[in-house]
Amino acid sequence: MEQLKKLILASQSPRRSEILKKAGYQFVPFPVYVSEIPNKNLSLNEQILDIAERKAEAVMKALASSSSDQSLVSENRIVLTADTMVCFESIALGKPDDEKMAFDYLRRLSGQKHQVKTAIYLLDLGTGEKLSHVETT
Repeated sequence: MEQLKKLILASQSPRRSEILKKAGYQFVPFPVYVSEIPNKNLSLNEQILDIAERKAEAVMKALASSSSDQSLVSENRIVLTADTMVCFESIALGKPDDEKMAFDYLRRLSGQKHQVKTAIYLLDLGTGEKLSHVETT
């Protein structure tokens, strides 16, 4: 009988943890920090997938280092990363730097059509298989 894969969530987002818990998933949180500056040479979908992929690669590197939690180092693990981006007039707004910028974003978006894109990226540490998707609302 095939053993179930264990999930590593590469996020410190309380909301992402809550979603997985409510869906019945067991996971280990393993936040990583990568540059979230989008590559402007890519389309919006490619930009957000690129950030999510960088997070998965950062988990792999961290787990390979001697200072990481050795209980997480296993071929029986799947890494889940995600990134969310608000887009207005085909431009990614990015995370606001401060309260004033957040207020400006909200004022600009209020009553206007805009998109929220979330990329998910799964990486099987045993097989190297990757799966990704961008959902736009």
